Amino acid sequence: MTTPTLFTSLDLQPKLQAALATLGFTEASPIQSQSIPVIQSGSDLIGLAQTGTGKTAAFSLSAINTMEKNGKIQLLVLAPTRELASQVETEIFKFAKALGLNTLAVYGGSPYGKQIAVLQKGVEILVATPGRLQDLMDRKAVTLENLKTIVLDEADEMLNMGFIADIENILKSKPEDAQTLLFSATMPAAIQSLSGKFLKNPTVVDVSPKNVSKDSISQSYFAIRNDMRMELMSRIIMVDDPKLTVVFTNTKAASLEVAFELQALGHKAEALNGDLDQKDRERIMARFRNGISKVLVATDVAARGIDVKDIDVVINYDLPFEKEYYIHRIGRTGRAGRTGKSYSFVCGGKDRQLLRNIEQYTKSQVVKLEPYNNDMIYQKQLDNASESFVTPDKVSHRLKTALLKLQQNYSLEDIALNLLAIAIKEPAQEIQSMEHADSRGGFNRGGAYRGNDRGASRGGYRGASDRGGFSRGNDRGGEKSFDRGGFRGPRVTKPGGFDRGSRPAFKPRTGEPNFQITM
Repeated sequence: MTTPTLFTSLDLQPKLQAALATLGFTEASPIQSQSIPVIQSGSDLIGLAQTGTGKTAAFSLSAINTMEKNGKIQLLVLAPTRELASQVETEIFKFAKALGLNTLAVYGGSPYGKQIAVLQKGVEILVATPGRLQDLMDRKAVTLENLKTIVLDEADEMLNMGFIADIENILKSKPEDAQTLLFSATMPAAIQSLSGKFLKNPTVVDVSPKNVSKDSISQSYFAIRNDMRMELMSRIIMVDDPKLTVVFTNTKAASLEVAFELQALGHKAEALNGDLDQKDRERIMARFRNGISKVLVATDVAARGIDVKDIDVVINYDLPFEKEYYIHRIGRTGRAGRTGKSYSFVCGGKDRQLLRNIEQYTKSQVVKLEPYNNDMIYQKQLDNASESFVTPDKVSHRLKTALLKLQQNYSLEDIALNLLAIAIKEPAQEIQSMEHADSRGGFNRGGAYRGNDRGASRGGYRGASDRGGFSRGNDRGGEKSFDRGGFRGPRVTKPGGFDRGSRPAFKPRTGEPNFQITM
């Protein structure tokens, strides 16, 4: 067993050591213990590590340790997204303030004027997205002539996002003797090419996971049809009852669609993707961290830098095309000594091949599960209903009087069954496996969905009325929320500016009792 490295054993000045102690930093993570001595030696470095391993402290502590307060940019960190840039700057500030150093994060979507005003006052540490930094350099608002260290954080993602030209221009503008540190989760050919052009004999520190911890994260998959995914995902959230859930999609459009559908099914879900401005991103992340929203639907790029400890479940609504991303995705759960669950939806032969590639790469088995059935839903709803029971002494006099009135016409068993029917909604029709799915597409007429382009099926979630359920098609512009059932739900506008029509923001009632309580 490897002996942990203590921060007190690292060559950091007393003020930084005191700051680390105050923040509760005692043992260095592998990327920190291996990178800090290399960086302090002045060598260029390539660090292979995933998000959440402590990279920010690894590169910032070393740079801050020898930095002087002069109002000149001495440490520059490039990050792929506004979310990550903001998070990195926040982390660095915790250390930098101990030495009185000024930090600033600059990124697109924020006014130039405020950023330039702060730059003119003087900062020693700048965190930036490549595009915004290039713009500020073109405006002569940023100069790198005093730069000592430049860091490319999440370099693979920056290249995937098309920042290669900006990054190369920035690297060409740095002083010849400035130290270059490149951190990446993967080492594709583009990263190797970039390092070959701009890094001098770099030391490679590789702490990237080669397999997934079987102890902290359970890995499972469901073989289902595409148009069954939404209903199954809703059931997973209902049965597992996770504190927080992250759902991954491969495209921005899909993140919006999935979040919208989950909202329509009554789940507190929001989408996070690269099209949001920083203010909206920060608002969504704050709501997710605080548990106001329970489900975050994200793309891989938008999820970079997200480190929330209470994520219990990760769902791959779409399997990632790059097998390395699978590890990054499921690694959002099972953190800080907690356990977590990951579920993947496998829909057809292409997904099965992607899953085989993932299993080979991670050297782990992803276990096949049967879709959650009605018995599981009933049991969960029964558990929820029983948790809300109160002792007789806490029941109000009015309710006791109402019960006595009901007993004049109904037995206690009839009353109990009807009240239980209110608490436990009739789940949608059983989900069949992909191999045995209804050929007409997804669930049959009584189920929740026949196909994504039709919205809910004709029967939908059938209520007491035979013609209840969702409207027959969302393309009608929302004139009916429930098909001929008399209920009109709120008009819902899908994020992105176009109206999908009326969808209820709650689940329709089912199994209504054949009597009413009147007071």
